[in-house]
Amino acid sequence: MQVWLNGKILAESVARISPQDHGFLYGDGVYETLRTVEGKVFDAAAHFIRMQNSAKLLKIPLPYSQTEIFAATEQVLTVNNFSAPKIARLRWTLTRGENHFDFSDSTAPTFLITAVPLEPYPEEYLQHGVSVTTLETVRALPQAKTIALLPMILGKQRCEETKSFECLFLENGYITEGTVSNFCIQIEKALWIPPQGKVLHGTAAEHFFKKVKQLGYTLQEKLFSSAEVVERAEAAFLTNSLFGILPVTKIEQQKIAHGKVPEFFHELHHNFWNN
Repeated sequence: MQVWLNGKILAESVARISPQDHGFLYGDGVYETLRTVEGKVFDAAAHFIRMQNSAKLLKIPLPYSQTEIFAATEQVLTVNNFSAPKIARLRWTLTRGENHFDFSDSTAPTFLITAVPLEPYPEEYLQHGVSVTTLETVRALPQAKTIALLPMILGKQRCEETKSFECLFLENGYITEGTVSNFCIQIEKALWIPPQGKVLHGTAAEHFFKKVKQLGYTLQEKLFSSAEVVERAEAAFLTNSLFGILPVTKIEQQKIAHGKVPEFFHELHHNFWNN
């Protein structure tokens, strides 16, 4: 595979990052994960804005413009032959680079773009939903998508232990977000979403909210527990830039809405990738 590192296309086997890079030493960086749809990068502008905001919070200067990053991303897709119908999973990674012990600025940030094949998610997930587990932990800085991913690692380990698709984080017993996804539940004509100050702003979630509002649903920021999901939810959903939207039919092995996928989900999923 070919990657784009600090302005150059390089073979992955020869691309090198300094052992003094802050990303390696301290998890001092931010990232975005994207995908292609019919050969085009989906929602790239929203991802760029989030990366820009994340970098600003960490005081890491973004060394390239939106135009330059988009052009470099197209280069990576082209040299790796990711034209349609192939689907690519892309990642933009920005770190503070080599910066001694200075965490307030960056003289030489590192910017990396990678692409790997993305396999379609099983049809079974769409027809029967997925299961989730939970873990009492929080993201350190939910306003930024950082590469310091210890909570995600612990959540993924929990998924392996429980044979679950995703792990939801809990703060004082209330659901916040998944390791790599946003979570919401439907109650009557409203979608309950965790208080947005406690979760990473999801680009896919924002896209999903726009779609459900068109169907007449409202959004309500609420604190809710796993027990409330089981007792009250008529449907539950995960959103993520790679799979779009998935129905959740079990939480901690307990069925949600009798384990049924709501009828309106299929229309939403079919139209999700349309802007």
